[in-house]
Amino acid sequence: MSVFRVVLEMEVAAGDSERFEQAWLDAAESFVDAPGMISQTLATASDDGRRFTITSDWTDEQHFHRFEVSSRQHDCTATLRALRTSSVMRTQDVRAVVLREAHTTALTLEASR
Repeated sequence: MSVFRVVLEMEVAAGDSERFEQAWLDAAESFVDAPGMISQTLATASDDGRRFTITSDWTDEQHFHRFEVSSRQHDCTATLRALRTSSVMRTQDVRAVVLREAHTTALTLEASR
């Protein structure tokens, strides 16, 4: 199984971090059932609470791009766009995942093409 990952780094103005976190949670919950979405994560820099990293994993690039240009995505993320002062997006093809669940380790590798 291949996974297409989107990494979005955003910075918000001083004092907007809590509003941004809540806006992200609201948006993430509103499109958790988007076709092809696997997971979403919000993290903040340990040395600067105004810098956020959002990751989302998708079954493939096509599902992500369909979602990215949808009115649903545009409407749900309007507050996030309004609060950010900068943003950078990168995409990745996940090659391996190591998980520890109930004292077992699973290894998944995607062969290079």
